[in-house]
Amino acid sequence: MVYSANDAANVLAFHMAGSIPNFAAQMNAKLQELNIKNTHFTNPSGIHDVNHYSTAYDIALLMKYCVSNTTFQKYASLKSCEISATNLSDIRKYNNTNPMLNPDSQYYYPSLLATKTGFTTPAKYCLASYAKENNLSMICVILHSEESLNRFNETKQLFQYAAKSFSFQDIAKKGDIITQITVQDATPDTQNLDIVLNDNLNVLARSDLDSLSPQITLKNIPSAPVAKGEIVGTATYTIDDQTYSIDLVAANDVIKKSSYIYFIIALLCLFAILLLLRSVKTKRKK
Repeated sequence: MVYSANDAANVLAFHMAGSIPNFAAQMNAKLQELNIKNTHFTNPSGIHDVNHYSTAYDIALLMKYCVSNTTFQKYASLKSCEISATNLSDIRKYNNTNPMLNPDSQYYYPSLLATKTGFTTPAKYCLASYAKENNLSMICVILHSEESLNRFNETKQLFQYAAKSFSFQDIAKKGDIITQITVQDATPDTQNLDIVLNDNLNVLARSDLDSLSPQITLKNIPSAPVAKGEIVGTATYTIDDQTYSIDLVAANDVIKKSSYIYFIIALLCLFAILLLLRSVKTKRKK
């Protein structure tokens, strides 16, 4: 991992599966488990083979899976390592093949958490890296770079661009009032119903994102009653060609007018009419 030792990768393959083909079969089975579709392995080291191939996207998916393993992340972030002396050699020290981990290098990127270089003559210089900055997890994959150092410079620039340009933003908050409607056959103090968001919406978006207005779709609410928390529609936000939908709910109970109230109103109206008729009759007598 630190010094790209193909022989060490082969030893691990024999230890795990008994042979390189057996280990490659296990690797390909793992690809299927992870639903990675455009990659096929024939060996554990990446040495060139026409049937050993991948894509930048697939390698990014692999890196995402790998960094979820704390042991992998530990070894993929080592600036250097030391191998103890044996009967055949003295202590050996190795520096990571990626200078982005070296504080003295112009390519140093302090937010880098895991990295792996790669090279074959057909694939040229490659690099997969994982970094985290401003609570933003980033994966960058460079393939087929003509010059070794270019891959480090390009990765650093892409990480810096992403950290500067994107951030997680609170687009909407649970309980925010989206609109208000008047419900028929409701009591006067409950007929004006606030429609609110039922959840928060926090998304990755460009830092210069302007305020968004959602597309509101409401169910047909002909009349009361309506229960507090009842789903009455959806709010749909479109951000960077991605759509996000949140349920809209009633903020309060809407109470239906009682038939007793209608009876009282009718009775009062009738009483008023009787008084009016009596008044007119009295005036005529005079």
